[in-house]
Amino acid sequence: LGREWNAGPRDDERQAKGKLAGRAKRASANFRETYPAFIALAFGVIMAGDPSGFALIGAWIWLVCRIIYIPLYLMGIPYIRSLIWVGSMIGLLLMFFVLMF
Repeated sequence: LGREWNAGPRDDERQAKGKLAGRAKRASANFRETYPAFIALAFGVIMAGDPSGFALIGAWIWLVCRIIYIPLYLMGIPYIRSLIWVGSMIGLLLMFFVLMF
């Protein structure tokens, strides 16, 4: 959007144009939806302990899936991206189950 806009207060509602910019914005919003849940679960597991190690496995699954998800989203790969997203949710569920049981 230009040097002046980037250096300024960004008061106007200008949006970046192009497929890649739109995908990056949506991928960022998707990450910001699951990150608070991950942090809350990680904090809960730290406080409660994880004798089985399943929460650590879940945390790694979530992290690896999220790292893979972003480039897949940017490239516009549909079905594999969705499977990777499901994998990240499985990681969160593992962490959740450790806290519940």
